[in-house]
Formats: sequence, C-alpha cells, structure tokens
Amino acid sequence: MAVPLPQQKPRIGKYEILGTLGRGSMGVVYKARDPEIDRIIALKTLRTFSAEADQDPDAALERFRSEARSAGSLRHPNIITVFEINRDGDTPYIVMDYVEGESLEAIIAQHGRLDPIVVLFYLLQLAAGLDFAHGRGVIHRDIKPGNVHVDRHGRVFILDFGVAFFRDELSQNASSGAVIGTPGYMSPEQILSEPLDNHTDLFSLAAVAFECLTGKRPFAGDTFTDVISNILAGNLLSLTELRPDLPLALEAEFEKALSRQRSERFHSATELAEAFCEAIGVDPAAVRNSPSAANLPSMPRKRKSSGWKSLRSEPAPKAKPEYARTEEPVGAAQVDPGLSNPWDHDSRRSNIEKPLQRVAPRNNPGDMFTQFEGLQRITAIKQAQTERESRSLKRLTLVFAGICIALGSGLLLLVIGGEQAAVPATPTTEVRVGVTAPETSPPAVSVEEGVVLGVPVSDVAPPEVAPSALTDRQLIGLLVDENAAEARLVDAIQEAKARSVVGLAEASVLPLKNRSYVVRVEMIKTLAELGDKRVVPDLMLRLDDQDSLVRGHAARALGILGDRRALGYLTMRYQKEDSTQAKSAMKRAIERIQGFPFAE
Repeated sequence: MAVPLPQQKPRIGKYEILGTLGRGSMGVVYKARDPEIDRIIALKTLRTFSAEADQDPDAALERFRSEARSAGSLRHPNIITVFEINRDGDTPYIVMDYVEGESLEAIIAQHGRLDPIVVLFYLLQLAAGLDFAHGRGVIHRDIKPGNVHVDRHGRVFILDFGVAFFRDELSQNASSGAVIGTPGYMSPEQILSEPLDNHTDLFSLAAVAFECLTGKRPFAGDTFTDVISNILAGNLLSLTELRPDLPLALEAEFEKALSRQRSERFHSATELAEAFCEAIGVDPAAVRNSPSAANLPSMPRKRKSSGWKSLRSEPAPKAKPEYARTEEPVGAAQVDPGLSNPWDHDSRRSNIEKPLQRVAPRNNPGDMFTQFEGLQRITAIKQAQTERESRSLKRLTLVFAGICIALGSGLLLLVIGGEQAAVPATPTTEVRVGVTAPETSPPAVSVEEGVVLGVPVSDVAPPEVAPSALTDRQLIGLLVDENAAEARLVDAIQEAKARSVVGLAEASVLPLKNRSYVVRVEMIKTLAELGDKRVVPDLMLRLDDQDSLVRGHAARALGILGDRRALGYLTMRYQKEDSTQAKSAMKRAIERIQGFPFAE
C-alpha cells in the first residue's frame, strides 16, 4: 500500500510560504520561513516584469536591486531590516525582518484620532529613523501610514524603501517626469518633479502626524486632482477646527512643516518632532524614553503663548507653575490632582488668561512706507477707526441717559396718574440688532461704519449665565465687554457665529483688539467665515498685530475674503514681515486675491 507523501508548502526561492500579510499594486507580501536557520521572515514580491515593459527580466531585477539597496544599507532600530534581494524565475523579491503588529494605517482606521502623547511617541521614533536614513543620503519618498509598522510594544518601523533613492540619484532622475509617491502625502516638489532632498520626507512625516491627530489628511479632496491642487495651493485644513482640544501653537508648527516652500520647513525630522512636543507642552526626552505608548503618563504641560516668533516678551514666571512636574522617574510622572486636566480645552483656555507683557513699542507700521502713496490711505483708516470708537462711546452714553429719562418719566406718571397711568410693559420678545423696536421699547441698537453704536445696558450679560443661554443682544453686549474673561469671549464668538447673530461683524472691533491673542484669532477666523467684506479695513489693521500668529490669521482671512482693497497693504506689509510663517501667509493671500503667483 502506498504511503501518501506529506504535502509540501509553497516556496519562493528557498523560503516556505506560511501565509499572506498584504497585497498591493506592486505585488504581495508573504509571511515565510527560512528553513536553513528556522527564522520567520516577511517576503515581498514584485509583479512579473514583461519584456515589453522593462526590456528583459534581468534588467528589471537590476533596477529593483539598485532601488532597494538603499534599504539594505540601513541598520537602525526604527527601520525594517532587509536581508536579501533576489529573484525566483521572473519574480523579484525582497526578504525582510518579520515584526508582529499592524500598520499605522490600520491603527488610524480602527481608532480614528489618536491621543497626542501616543502620536508624539510614534513621531519621535519615526524622526530618529528618517534622520538616520537622511544622514546616509537616502530619501524614502513614500512616507505614509501604510509604510509605518507598529509592533505590540509600540515600537515603530519604517517600511518599503523600494522607491527610495540616494540623494545624488534623485537629482539625476528628477527630470524624468515620473511622479513617485502617494497623493495626500507628497510634497509640492514631488508633484512638480523637482530635485528632492530630505525636506520632502519631512513634509510627508508632518502629513502623517496630522492624520494621526485628526483622522483626516491635511489636504482635502475627493479626487487626485483636488488633492494635488490643494497641496500646490497650500490649502491646509485647520488643525484646531478638527481638534479644538489642541493648542494653536501646534497648528502654527504644522503650517511651518507643511509649507509649500521647502526652505520654510524644519530641517530635520527630530527638529520637527521636538517642536511638536514643545507646542503641546511635553518633554521630548520623557516621551522618547517611555517603554510603551500604552503606559505613557499624562505628561504635565504648559501651553505656549504662540508657536511663531512673537514680538512680545515672555510673561514673567509665576510663583507657582500651572502644571508642576514631580520629582519621580519618567515612567511614574503624575499630574497634580488639584490642577485642572491639561488636555481639557476649556481649562487650558482659562489657564492662559493673563495680560501680555509687551516690549517697547515697535516703529510705526507706516514708517517704512513713506515713499509709497498708500501711506495716506492706511493713516486715514486708523484715524477713522479712532473716530468711530469715540462716537461709539458717546452714543452709548446717550442711550444710557435716554433709558434713565424714560424710566424716570414712567415713575413720575405712575405717581401722578395713580391707577389711571399706564405703565409701559417690558417687551418679552427678543429684539435683534438693527431691528426696529416697538414704540414703548428703548431705542434699538443702531449699526454704522463697522462698529456697534449702542448696546443697551439693560441687556448686560449675567456673568453666571453661559453664552449659549444669552439672547442675541446680550451676546453682542458680551462681545464688546473688554473685561470679559478670555474663555467666555471665545464661547460667545462661537455662539454668535452659530446663530448668525445680526451685528456680529460690527461688534468685532473690540474682540479684534482684545488683550488675549486667542480671542483675536477666534474673531478673525469667524470673520473669514462670515464673508462680510466690511471688516476688511479692520483685518488690515491686524496685519500690524504684535503677535505673528494673529498677523498670519489676518492675512489668511483677507485672502479668503478676496477684497482687492487689501492687496496694496498686504504687499507692503509682506516686505516688512520678519516672521517666516506670517510672511508665507501674506504671500498666499496676495496670490489668492490677484489670481496668479506673487513675484517678490
């Protein structure tokens, strides 16, 4: 009787195929075993090259070896190890180290937005691997979540150096016209087939970090063309709109990392990752040395006042810091339970409510423009602004006096006429700004020349009532209250925007001058969404704000509104701007308004 032979497992080369790990457009990745040393490996195959496509299989394999040798020359804890490059018949394959875990793409798909500390833990490891590769002249060119593998202990590995090139080869092949990379993560220079350097990987790394934090790629688009157009136009999604719990300083760092101009980006991956840590307020060394992302403590942090270089001096240190660090080891760091949660958006906004210390006043913004005809126009705008504010205060006083006289007259009629005197009833219906009020009501709030000219003092917002419970008139009254708390003003702006309150644009004058840069930025972003071009002169004045973050948001708002009145002053202010990020925002605004590239 014949004994059946044991069924042999399929092989590629000498390697026994145990299963399939993944499939892609270029081939298949298998889980395999090296029978000689009994080691589990990952085996990546490429599709069979035809003679028509690549002349002959040997030439195709030689090309594959030339491209893949970049990965084989790298030995780093955060780069997957390549053991062998060979061919089985007409099928080239790469033998790599096998690591149990899952791709970062799968993690994002499963969990959506990731915790910022976990993202920083991954990002610092990716940065170490990329800087190592860049130090040896290797550019990856396809950094994306699918090419990042995370093992069970949170250790990160960079995969797929198959499309990588050495820096000298990149410059030689830049003119080939082939665009290599993944839409949504490609840098502008990749799209334009320009010579590449390490900055292209840094752009992609920032795009990966953005997706980890928000669950969305930084450049939106339903089609390839839309995505590429947004990358080339610099139409970056707002980080703080997608994640309101993250600080504005981190959004500024993302705008730098994803800048269209490579010279404006970070110069190393580690510099990028540490800047992100600083923006969030955690210690990079503490995050980097943690054995596992899952065991990372909630790191105490202090919010930065601004991610861009500011022209104001730093606030004087307080006797007791907002979030005190303990003297325990890194793995046991704790947040003082008596303090508010540093990840809570509302508590963080209230913690930064402090007056700004300013350096000596800057030169008059118009000093450098004395040779331009636009100086008189800018000066006239500022003088008109001052006059409008003066008239506003006078009319507020008159409205208050009128209300007092009306109340006094009513009381007098009540005393003289007794029961026959009719006492005017207080209207119960809400009276919106600009709506004609009943004859028995106080004069309605009038609006003129971009400012609120009369907020009824009878509609003062009660301090214990949340902005969402206030009437429209009370919201307007809260917005023009210079003594209101920062967090309350921000909530009021958001509530007024959600309701489309009449008079919001006119009431924006005082929030735009608020001592808190957070309030100023929130008001500017709201005005950009409203699309009311009457606020263009006020936004132009914000181009001279002491905070570069505010100046950048003002420029972006002017670009969105697209009013050509701002073009001249944007151009003048661009020449004087000393912040790289604000200057870049002004340039994009100019290009958006005029419709063609800005020639410096």
